[in-house]
Amino acid sequence: MKRAAVGTVALLALAWPATGWAEAEPDYSRSGFYLGLAGHYAIDNYEDELQDEVDSVVSGVDVSVDGSGGLGVRAGYRVWKRFATELQWEWQEGFDIAANDVDLITLEAWALTANSRIYLGTERLQPNVIVGLGVYHAELDGGGIEDDGETDLVVRLGGGIDLYATEQIALSFEATYLLPKGDVDDLDTASFGLGVQFRF
Repeated sequence: MKRAAVGTVALLALAWPATGWAEAEPDYSRSGFYLGLAGHYAIDNYEDELQDEVDSVVSGVDVSVDGSGGLGVRAGYRVWKRFATELQWEWQEGFDIAANDVDLITLEAWALTANSRIYLGTERLQPNVIVGLGVYHAELDGGGIEDDGETDLVVRLGGGIDLYATEQIALSFEATYLLPKGDVDDLDTASFGLGVQFRF
């Protein structure tokens, strides 16, 4: 009886590593909440329009618009391995607008959008498509201008890549285009973000 018991234990011990002790494969596309933090850099797409407007009034003035640094936060839920919904807030510190290389005013802005993310991959490297709708706020500062700003709808289109270091932490890159509407419809920008995403 004792030998039989010892033999049974030995067989179970040999079999166990292939079952109970085997490490589970990482699941990088599991459902759950996530939080992302990123640094952003935005490039305007309205410098030419500003130049045309200035040219219609006076000649010999060269208009330029510098890009803007900023920050971004997004919080969402991975509904399915290939689909997630999220809220994304992006702050654009300021686009310096100059005439003949002299800074005159700064345009500060932020965007808040509800996004859908469609994932093209589910392993460690996950390209994704971003489509969002929300609000965009912009205001001018400097040059003696008192401006409370304007707020209206915005559409966000673009894509990103998440590269997972672990199941919980990923490096994220995204490139999106913001198309404001209504009162801010001339302020299109391309935004690039690099940050970290935390899965819960």
